[in-house]
Amino acid sequence: MKWNILLVFALFGLIACGGEQGKNGQSKANKEIEKISVSKERLENDSTLIKELQEKAKEMANYQPAPFENVYWKLSSMEMEGNTIPVRNTTIDASFVKGKVSGTTGCNNYFASFKADSTSTDIQLMGVVTTKKACQGAAMGHERRFTTLMKAATTYNYKENELVLSSEKGNLNFTLAGKN
Repeated sequence: MKWNILLVFALFGLIACGGEQGKNGQSKANKEIEKISVSKERLENDSTLIKELQEKAKEMANYQPAPFENVYWKLSSMEMEGNTIPVRNTTIDASFVKGKVSGTTGCNNYFASFKADSTSTDIQLMGVVTTKKACQGAAMGHERRFTTLMKAATTYNYKENELVLSSEKGNLNFTLAGKN
């Protein structure tokens, strides 16, 4: 339907222009044809975007939450380079909801997307970003280690009140802190 309308406008433009030459020697008809070409490219891009949005809508409609979603988790310790680092005097937390995770690093807020396979223990965190406030004391080191381990996480281990995100670099050990 859209193509038919564009063709009608193109034909009308060609007839109306009558082949007149513009100042640069290009006919008005050729200018109209260029406009049509740009419109065709835009329509093709729009249809690709529409298909991507339709696929995303189907994915969201079939979304199965991971078992650790819709609750509030508090980080109790981190394991990195063979050392267990307790998290004291600062709160680092996480809330996983519909493919998004957010929380605080003890100083800054962070946000990311995640995919967790409900049939295995695979997890992937993507686009981990933080706000950029300056942190005092141990909070800066905790934040750096935490974001490094979040970005690297590849598996999760969930038990009723515990969640462990693991990678080759180490573990993030969370305890259940409440419902969202």
